[in-house]
Amino acid sequence: MVNRKLVVLVAGLAMAVGGGCAGNSEMVRGGAAGANQGVFQVETEKSAIPAGYADVRLLASFKLHEPGIYPLESVVTHGTPDYKLLVNIDGQAALLRGDISAESLSHLSGPGSESGEGIRYNFDRLLRMKAGRHKVVVALPDDTVAVEREIVLPEGTRSILAVTPVYGGKTLRQRPWDNDKTHFSQGIAGIRVSLATVPEK
Repeated sequence: MVNRKLVVLVAGLAMAVGGGCAGNSEMVRGGAAGANQGVFQVETEKSAIPAGYADVRLLASFKLHEPGIYPLESVVTHGTPDYKLLVNIDGQAALLRGDISAESLSHLSGPGSESGEGIRYNFDRLLRMKAGRHKVVVALPDDTVAVEREIVLPEGTRSILAVTPVYGGKTLRQRPWDNDKTHFSQGIAGIRVSLATVPEK
């Protein structure tokens, strides 16, 4: 979970939702085809930031239905380790595999949109790159969902790039207490991306 004390770094970095439209298809294809190298490197542990650089921790967590629930579904990677998150920064692309685990939540123990039995995905990567302005594309290629944003990283800062899901809409209300209009069982219709700096201690 992102610390509530985080301070938003770029006021203009609005939360964005990307659905499966033609523009997102092009964004996913372009992002996956990144040919640049040396824009960022994945750090295995926190360390002192060199002069001229900044650190960004990419965090994403979402839930998908278990594999095989919908036999006629076109996306066969839902609920499997092969479902990946794509990040492209200034033309350097990385296709990330998440840590997955089975999860069962009652409507009392978690958000209604994530209640029920499913597969939890957690992505956590520490990226180091030069300070300054960068173009970032975050995508879920198998669902043709993508968001493109420009971020600004001051030298020596540590930031969190948080990716949160927008689940598909439910066609009906299943239980009396069920007031949520979206549910993970309907897949991911979009994502929101926000950037925040980590305050110095």
